[in-house]
Amino acid sequence: MMSGKYVTSCLACTIRNNLVLMVEQASGYWAGRWILPGGKLELGESLEECAARECFEETSVKVAVSRQVKTYVSYDRNSEWDEQVLLICYEAGYVSGFPTVGQDVTGAKWIELDKVEEMNRRNKEVPDIILRMITDTLQSRGQT
Repeated sequence: MMSGKYVTSCLACTIRNNLVLMVEQASGYWAGRWILPGGKLELGESLEECAARECFEETSVKVAVSRQVKTYVSYDRNSEWDEQVLLICYEAGYVSGFPTVGQDVTGAKWIELDKVEEMNRRNKEVPDIILRMITDTLQSRGQT
């Protein structure tokens, strides 16, 4: 039986020059996997502020959040993590900075879009839902 934990998380999908900014999770449900920078919404913070703050904390890259792409729900009843996560994906534009490893991550870098799909097919290094967020962002821009 689920205890009723719900988490709101905002992610920044930053794509430039056929590259997407990604981080390797240090711990948690996606530990060791590559995802979009993002994290939990803090009290009093807007969703857009959360996406930009988390991106900077994890990568040292400043972004300008432009628009919400889509909202996703993640829950795995076979997981030790007893929570359902609302994942809100935002498209963000690069402002400044070079990806460096920040809080709660073991990697931060620009990854070629074609390589992201390959990483998803090979051992799910990029989770399906993250690949879907990137694909949805590109589709909403008319770039598929």
